[in-house]
Amino acid sequence: MKLMKRFMALTLAGLFAVALLASCSSNPSEEEIKVMEESKTAALSAEQEYQVKQKESKDLENQVKAKERERDAAKRELEAVNKRLEDAKSKTE
Repeated sequence: MKLMKRFMALTLAGLFAVALLASCSSNPSEEEIKVMEESKTAALSAEQEYQVKQKESKDLENQVKAKERERDAAKRELEAVNKRLEDAKSKTE
C-alpha cells in the first residue's frame, strides 16, 4: 500500500511537471527538460519496482499455500497414525 502511494505520487508529480512545461512556453528550458526527464525516470522506476513487488507478493502467497497444503497433509497423516495406534491398542486389550 505504501509503495502504491509512492508510485501514484511520483506519477502525479511527473504529470504535473509535463503539464507545467507544456503550458508555460512553447520552448522549455534545459532545466525544465531535465526536471521532466527526471520525473519520467522516477515514475518508470517506481512502476517497475511496483511490478517487482507484486510478483514477490504473489510468489510469497504461493509459498504460503504450498506450506498450508503440506501442513494439512501432515495433519491427515498424524490422524491416520493415531487411529492405527488406537486400533492396535484396542486389539491388544
